[in-house]
Amino acid sequence: YRRLLLGTRWRQGIHLAEMLPSGLTDCHTEGGSIKCLSGRLNRFTAYAQITYQIESMATQFTDEGRFLLSYRVNNIFVLPEDPDDPTPRSDDEVPPTGWQATTPVYDCRFTEPGRIECRDDQLRSLVFTAAEG
Repeated sequence: YRRLLLGTRWRQGIHLAEMLPSGLTDCHTEGGSIKCLSGRLNRFTAYAQITYQIESMATQFTDEGRFLLSYRVNNIFVLPEDPDDPTPRSDDEVPPTGWQATTPVYDCRFTEPGRIECRDDQLRSLVFTAAEG
């Protein structure tokens, strides 16, 4: 399953995956794990423009197609909507720059060769599918 994960370009919904091998990430094996680092990505919230990277690690692969996926976010540049606002927003609204402290961990499994379903301990889910071509 490590080879299948590493040898496939993955999507999350209609977008290229930011945490798995795709056109956005540079991935390699590291022991029995797969480590990926995305290029610079951008997202926009109601309160800020954020340039960030995601570093992810897929570990503990089983013969049944299960593995753990953890990731962390590095906010490289954060531009608040109004930089002159005397009352800055909370970190939930305008995150700080640098590597973020939280590292979510998802329990993932191949439900078929071209589909991966993941859940964290709070039952949030991620679904990845193989990109065409």
